[in-house]
Amino acid sequence: MRKPSRRIRLRLILANLAVVLCVGSSALAWKEHMHKGQLTPMALDLVKLLHSGSYPGEIWETFRAFIEQGAWDEDFPCRFSGVRANNHYYHAITGRGLTDAPWLGLRDPDVDALTWALSNAKLTAAEEFSGGADWAFGNWGWTPADVDLGDMSWKKAVERYGYTEDAKKLAYYTLGFLCHLLQDMGVPEHVHDDPHGASGYTGFELWVWRNWDRLKPPFLDDLKPRKFDTLEAFFKNLARLGYSTDRFKGGELVRGSADLASSDLGKMFRVRYDKTWKEWVLRNPQRKRILGLTSPGGGTNFLNWAFKWNQNAYLRSPIWTKGHDQGEWWPTSVEIPGSKLNDEEGYYYLELSGDLPGEPFNAAADPGRSLYPAAFLPSPLPEVAEQCQTWRAPSAEGLHLYSLIGSRILPAVVEHTAGLIEHFFDIVNHPPFVRSLEISQPGGPKYTFTWEDKKDPPPPSRTISDISRRILTVELESPTGGWTEAVGLGPGKALISIVFSEPVRSVDVKVGGATVFGFLDESETVWTAEMAIEPAGPPEETREVAISAEDKNNHFGNEGGTLDG
Repeated sequence: MRKPSRRIRLRLILANLAVVLCVGSSALAWKEHMHKGQLTPMALDLVKLLHSGSYPGEIWETFRAFIEQGAWDEDFPCRFSGVRANNHYYHAITGRGLTDAPWLGLRDPDVDALTWALSNAKLTAAEEFSGGADWAFGNWGWTPADVDLGDMSWKKAVERYGYTEDAKKLAYYTLGFLCHLLQDMGVPEHVHDDPHGASGYTGFELWVWRNWDRLKPPFLDDLKPRKFDTLEAFFKNLARLGYSTDRFKGGELVRGSADLASSDLGKMFRVRYDKTWKEWVLRNPQRKRILGLTSPGGGTNFLNWAFKWNQNAYLRSPIWTKGHDQGEWWPTSVEIPGSKLNDEEGYYYLELSGDLPGEPFNAAADPGRSLYPAAFLPSPLPEVAEQCQTWRAPSAEGLHLYSLIGSRILPAVVEHTAGLIEHFFDIVNHPPFVRSLEISQPGGPKYTFTWEDKKDPPPPSRTISDISRRILTVELESPTGGWTEAVGLGPGKALISIVFSEPVRSVDVKVGGATVFGFLDESETVWTAEMAIEPAGPPEETREVAISAEDKNNHFGNEGGTLDG
């Protein structure tokens, strides 16, 4: 008597893919060329070098150009009709933004850089967007509505990240704007109430850009992305470091004081009082000022010894004194008159915007002066002092003040930028899902389950649409070309292939309650296995297929998990 054939039918059960949470512990700035050409690329290279196993190539390769271009475009528009960069200042101690510069009437109440980064608060499209005429997005086919009339905030960067390539392009482009704002926190002027002119001619930023190869971190693998729990923490920490590079202890300014001469500032420069002009003056240690004689490092000394601060003029009109781009210096305790949040007394800030050392005839901004201190002795803020332990140098070795400051802060700028890029991905990357499941037998039947993405048309005036839902489709094939309930998997070998949407690990597949052992491919998105169906058993049987896996990508808190929709 013929035995009845044994058939196995499948019923699919997808366990929720386990998400492994990685919760962390509790004006123009750098010349725009540096944001796009040096700082952001180095940060992306750092992510690739150290963490390519944890972060995908979409960050440092696929969408790299969009991040870099966004880091450039945050400086624009920059014209009489609109200036975006006035929102790029954040006082490291008071948290205030830029005081209105006397030579530029701002068209709207601008905000500090952190507030601007979080939400582009008080965005005026006419001033800070100007139709996007200065941005590259037009070449990529986006519209003003796609970029919300210039809102390139952290909030929008997170919201714009989707499943489609177009959505990711715009999200990473927006992230580039945030990289720019964070990098500005490493510029001393931007973390003081110190407006300055455009970086095409201002001293420190142009100097660092031109000397990048000499000042940049020499070995990329000496750096490490710095991670924080919040955008605020990224900004505040780097702002304190930027502030600390240009904070020097000088004590009380008293004429003839021996304490002043023995202070850190006195060891760096000759501190003198000019009776005629009633000004305190910092002079280069060698005090040469004849055209043709040079300071160590090659800078001219022609008329370069008068780096002055007039206390009466400052207190009478501090806004003008801080905003006229003449390279002065002042006590940090009176930086914002009347504020109870100023720095403590005895510390001094040296404005960097007016000097361009070594170029007395070609530079437009106060070219006559240059600063070559005898030593470099900054006093970091207490909150970041442990991060600055190698900054001080009893001998400046002939280096210019700009080089001394730049070499200290550039590594931190790159590390914070790399950390922010990783933090962004930790938040926005989607929890994985099963794209398809295929179970087949050679020469026999095949089950194929596929989740198809569905998009709705983009809203009016927009070009980007994202995945709104998924539909499960099931295809059943048999050797006879059709499918009936009588057809199923028979005894013998069966092949299983699962395609995940994102890299996963610890894949667990059970068929009929029994674990099936398989392997992930190099992409960590395709899992394959073989299973055996025993001849013995009931004539007909339905077995459940249960799939679970852990997300290989990090997720910050629960934020990433909510984006899968």
